[in-house]
Amino acid sequence: MLKNKCDLIFCETTELEELLVKCKGVDAIFWSTWAAHNKLTAEVLDAVGPQLKSISTFSAGFEYIDVGELKRRKIPLGCTPGVLNDSVADIAIGLAIAASRRFQESRQKIENAKWEKRPMWLLGQEIRDSIVGIVGFGGVGKTIAERLTGFKVSKILYTGNKRKPEAEKINANFVTFS
Repeated sequence: MLKNKCDLIFCETTELEELLVKCKGVDAIFWSTWAAHNKLTAEVLDAVGPQLKSISTFSAGFEYIDVGELKRRKIPLGCTPGVLNDSVADIAIGLAIAASRRFQESRQKIENAKWEKRPMWLLGQEIRDSIVGIVGFGGVGKTIAERLTGFKVSKILYTGNKRKPEAEKINANFVTFS
């Protein structure tokens, strides 16, 4: 859709030097997760030039963007917090169930005709009554924790920079790594 309204330059690289060359002189940047392992810093903004009017990303977080520098230059930043919370939480819960119930290992045994006919074979363990740890309690971590309450886990632990009041509502307990 944007191609009908403006000229687009696609950077299908993660090499910062190439990104800096291609971004020079543009009015707006869409700093995707493809490029996100490169920090969007004053160096990048200097390379782009003073005509830059806005920056957007489709990531929930933007810790890789020097927000202070954007504020100083009065460049607005668009992001998409919350958009992927449900999808990522669903996948995380699905993977947790698959791992605890040994789905992959079982599937491989069945496909290779190594099925064993005995009770409890590769049954794995339930998530119910387990202790689950979550690193970070931002949008995704909170959504995972909310989903876990339906599985009747015995305890939800989370860590991060600080305690989150919303965690108390679902009895998630803050712990530190130290």
